[in-house]
Amino acid sequence: MEERCTREVLDRDAAIEALKAENERLEGEKGGLANSLAALRLSLAEKEQEKEALRADLVKAWDVGTLSAEQARKANDLAEGLRRELTSEKESASAVEQQLSLATRRLDSVKGVLAATIA
Repeated sequence: MEERCTREVLDRDAAIEALKAENERLEGEKGGLANSLAALRLSLAEKEQEKEALRADLVKAWDVGTLSAEQARKANDLAEGLRRELTSEKESASAVEQQLSLATRRLDSVKGVLAATIA
């Protein structure tokens, strides 16, 4: 019986040593996992900052695009106004040209009458 008790104590001691070794291995693995988790959290925080920076850039780009579109619309409106003004000026120039032509003919007619009167 004493032998049996000694064997059981030795088996128990061996089991305890094996459990201690396993516990130390698991503690080491836990430390490694904790370090990995910390690195992942840091990486996640960096990615969140990058995401926010990209979001801010996107908002700025959207604002620039909106501003550019508004400026393009204004430029188109201005160009259209200038086209209308040019068309109006051309029409006015044509009317003045017609009036000048008529005035030239009248002047020629008056010159003819004046020349006939003088002669």
